[in-house]
Amino acid sequence: LALALALTLRLLRDSPAAALMHAVRRGDLALLHRVADGVGGWVELGIDAGAFSRELMGHAEAFAHDKQCLDPSDILHEAYFKTTALGTCTACIVSIDGTGLRAINVGDSGFSVLRRTEGGSGGGDSGDADHPTWALFFQTTEQTHFFNCPFQLGTNSKDTPADGQSFTIPAIHGDLVILATDGLLDNLFTGELIQLLEKFEKTWMETHGLSPSREVLADLWLQQEFVDTFTRILGNKTQQLAKDEFRRSPFYVSAAAAGYAHIGGKLDDITAVVAVVNNPEAKFATINVDGGED
Repeated sequence: LALALALTLRLLRDSPAAALMHAVRRGDLALLHRVADGVGGWVELGIDAGAFSRELMGHAEAFAHDKQCLDPSDILHEAYFKTTALGTCTACIVSIDGTGLRAINVGDSGFSVLRRTEGGSGGGDSGDADHPTWALFFQTTEQTHFFNCPFQLGTNSKDTPADGQSFTIPAIHGDLVILATDGLLDNLFTGELIQLLEKFEKTWMETHGLSPSREVLADLWLQQEFVDTFTRILGNKTQQLAKDEFRRSPFYVSAAAAGYAHIGGKLDDITAVVAVVNNPEAKFATINVDGGED
């Protein structure tokens, strides 16, 4: 149902390694993605800040595979109660199958669903009226106790998977689903993501002598090389912005709203997963959101 690539970039030498995505398949019609970001403060106590997230995601993969389960909430609950490593992490698990997209998110990682528009009304700047554009269809919001303190699972944390937000979302053919840790979300605005996406498509088509039609673009997104290339460009661009000391970043905006002074990007691990929905029979339905706090 989906093509995907996970990419992790390390920006801090002693930073916690975010547990990046592994795909768990059930037949040909299902794919499971997940990201978990270890909380870096554990390093100051001499604890591997990535240990908890790696064990958590390992248990999640094992349970999903052994039980052939694609329910993100069940997967995260099972993995949470089996994980014994010291540390804490945020977590986001998304499954895509014939019924659409289901997800659970705890903390300040998250995912977005981008959908192709009829053209001319998207968030990009392709500058070509004939180039089909993209628009944001759905996006999670971060869960925090206070500024820069996300909900987190693990040692000495009162947060559990029950505190996460669960989602049921229609996923139609051609949708892009992008999972990311806060290393990306704190450095790249959604509008910038769409601009980057449309610029990439336009450049690729010009380079390969292709016409900017919806059909051509749909075929391109079913090619693994195309998805891989965009994912790497996305990660590298975010890394570049994170190092910009004078940029008005999303993290800058959040800090200002909370009464803190921060200028520039935010150095952090960057983990991104880009998945493309390939299911011509998928139909539009209602979005359901359940659980979590405002």
